[in-house]
Amino acid sequence: MVDDEPHIRNVATRLLQRLGYEEETAEDGIAAIERLAADDHGVDLVIIDGHSPRLNGIETVRRLHARHPDLPMIFATGHFDPDGNETLAELGFRERIEKPYSFETLASVVARHVDPTGESHAVSKTSG
Repeated sequence: MVDDEPHIRNVATRLLQRLGYEEETAEDGIAAIERLAADDHGVDLVIIDGHSPRLNGIETVRRLHARHPDLPMIFATGHFDPDGNETLAELGFRERIEKPYSFETLASVVARHVDPTGESHAVSKTSG
C-alpha cells in the first residue's frame, strides 16, 4: 500500500490483515521504489495512491512497471486526470479503485489479483 496519508495506510493494513493478507506500506512512490529495488520477493500486488508529495502514482507506476512488468498494480484515487492519452492499462495499472473505498470493495479488488496464500492470479489489463 503506497499512500502519503498515515490514516489510509493504517486502515488498509487492518483491512488487508483481516482478509488474511500480509501487507507492507510506503509513504510515497520513492519509498515504494526503494523497497522493491531492495527486495521484491513476497510482493504480489501494489496499491498506489494517485497523489503523493514526492512522486505521484502515475510516475511511480511507470518506474515500477519498467522493472516489474508482471507485478499487478492498482490505482487508488478519487480523481484521475491522465497525462496525454495514456490509459491506466498502458501506464501499467491492472485496475482502479475509487477512494474512499469500502472494505468490500478493497477485498474484491485484491482478491481479483492475489489470494491470501500469496498465489498471484493472471488478470488481463483493463483501462479503468
